[in-house]
Amino acid sequence: MKYIEKKLEDAQTGAIVDYHEIVNIGVDYINNSVSVTIASYVSSNGRENNKNPLSYNSFYLDEAPGREVNIHDWALSQLIINEPEGFVRDDNAINPYLFAGGKIKEIELLPK
Repeated sequence: MKYIEKKLEDAQTGAIVDYHEIVNIGVDYINNSVSVTIASYVSSNGRENNKNPLSYNSFYLDEAPGREVNIHDWALSQLIINEPEGFVRDDNAINPYLFAGGKIKEIELLPK
């Protein structure tokens, strides 16, 4: 299972989370967009031991890739890109560059 590793402070609890896993992807080829939901865990160790995620965040990515692209890998790579110069954040919305600079890693999870 591939995931994003990046230390972040959870907005609701203040706890530090560093394991972020895609739990849902929706691709709209007609409107050319992708929605991604990420579950954030305290650590990879917690995830390996089937602990519950601390939070969930949803992101909308413009410009869906072609149908031949591995959507999971593509979404991970899109979520870690750096914030473009001049980007203005909306304080009422989730920062679409929350995972900027994160590292894509892989973990082998045991079945539940």
